[in-house]
Amino acid sequence: MQCNNLALVLSVFAILALEMPAYAAAQPTFVSFSFSTTANQLNVNWITEYSGNTSVSVECKLNGVQNCSYTTPFQYPGAPRGGSCTIIYPNYTTTPDPSGLPRTVANQLACTAYNTSNPSINTTKSVSFYPRAIEVSVPASMNPTVGDTQNLLITVKNNGTLTDNYTVSVISTGPTPNLLVVTGGAQSTQSLDTNDVQQFYVGLTLLVSGKSTTANATVRSKSQPTIQFSMLVSVKGTDKSLPEFDAFGVLQIIAMAALFASFLF
Repeated sequence: MQCNNLALVLSVFAILALEMPAYAAAQPTFVSFSFSTTANQLNVNWITEYSGNTSVSVECKLNGVQNCSYTTPFQYPGAPRGGSCTIIYPNYTTTPDPSGLPRTVANQLACTAYNTSNPSINTTKSVSFYPRAIEVSVPASMNPTVGDTQNLLITVKNNGTLTDNYTVSVISTGPTPNLLVVTGGAQSTQSLDTNDVQQFYVGLTLLVSGKSTTANATVRSKSQPTIQFSMLVSVKGTDKSLPEFDAFGVLQIIAMAALFASFLF
């Protein structure tokens, strides 16, 4: 009888020994992962799955330095395990991108989910993000009718993860700046969250036909002025035929001609 009991115990241990490598080989997996940033907090949320019979811990690191962590207690093998953690006062890298693009260099967030009893059983989720980044749309050229004001449309989008606002500046840059009159050339956006868009209209009035000039459009982050976008817009006027002018228009032409002459002499 004792021999039978001993044989039964040995059989149970053998079965357990065969099953243990299967659990050991399995790794926790991320089935859901998200994060959000503010100037004072980096918040991370996740759901993991794991076939093992232990708790799962997750440690997140910003740029390999600052970290936060959370351990989800064991419920049953394969159970979804949700969790979150927060890095307080995150030290984002805000160096401008050396490529010249209007954004910071990429920051790295890496979160490792591991078997709490055996940290070597793990998997890592890594994401790159830009705390501050601008996307700007502006036409490369315009052909206004001489004497008429044509609107330059500037579209600003916040591609960074941090809320930001921007200054929008348009100035006449030459080669003869006095040929072009800019209206509404200094404006500011409202506070823009990630992926928010705002549009601006800047009036351009060319005083002389047959001449080409340029306007410089610049969008700059108020939070970090080194993050900026700048572009030259080519402006060349087209003539307005005489029948298009009424008496007031003729007077405008005379006034503009006198103004332009005063700049030349």
